[in-house]
Amino acid sequence: MKRFRTACWIGILVLTAALAMGCAAGTTATRTDDEPAKIFISPASGKAAANITIYGTGFKPGEEVDIVMVVGAGEKVGLGTEKVEAIKANAQGAFTAKTAIYVRAKPGAYTIETSGNQGSEAKAPLTVLPK
Repeated sequence: MKRFRTACWIGILVLTAALAMGCAAGTTATRTDDEPAKIFISPASGKAAANITIYGTGFKPGEEVDIVMVVGAGEKVGLGTEKVEAIKANAQGAFTAKTAIYVRAKPGAYTIETSGNQGSEAKAPLTVLPK
């Protein structure tokens, strides 16, 4: 039993040293320009004027993001936050925006589009339910 405990401690120490060397060597998880921007909507369906949250990832750090709901051919309605501030991606290229479904949207399938001021773009579907 004593040999088993010693072997476990040696294994833990070796693993800890390997992790420390990896961190010291500068291995960190960072966003690459190849990572596409993506958005997720929660909930992905709701009635007109219902609250939704839009989560974005893969944007460039500090990028300002515009959010619109495509309501018809060439027709878009801006969606924003409760505050008048710009929506900005954080240092990891992510953002969260609380907003609501366009109040005049009729039941059906729609697209939410995001575009950043540094070129990032993403789309996601949204379903508007009958009242």
